[in-house]
Amino acid sequence: MIETDEIQLERDGHVARVWLNRPWKKNAVTLTLLKRLDEIITEVDADPELRVLVLRGRGGTFCSGFDLDELQADYIGRSTAMDVAVISAKVCDRMYSMNTPSVAVLEGYVTAGGFELMISCDFAIAADDAKIGDFHIRRALFGGAGPIYRVPA
Repeated sequence: MIETDEIQLERDGHVARVWLNRPWKKNAVTLTLLKRLDEIITEVDADPELRVLVLRGRGGTFCSGFDLDELQADYIGRSTAMDVAVISAKVCDRMYSMNTPSVAVLEGYVTAGGFELMISCDFAIAADDAKIGDFHIRRALFGGAGPIYRVPA
């Protein structure tokens, strides 16, 4: 593992610890990070020695969602938001569907995409300072990776 990796996998006996490692961006995810998370989920779920996946964020925050600086828009207003939503939905569905139990450890911001990651895990443990919510609508985005079908009405 390289310390500068934006997502890190640590194996400790039967535990796979996955760290979102972009504390300077409140662990906001990128397409590259999401694709690597998808690979890690597949790897962990296929390893019979690993009995739990623990997902957390470095720097005192879980995940503030997708890095909005990465949502590129062209001059007539189209953006990559739909592409991001499709990939996010696939990753969250893989997390939700894996056989290996998953635990989200929540502290700091757990918003938008971070909220989607949380509700895709089997369990969540929240610190007193966790700020949990789905704020997609505040940015004129939609929560296509979980809130519209995983959160009971």
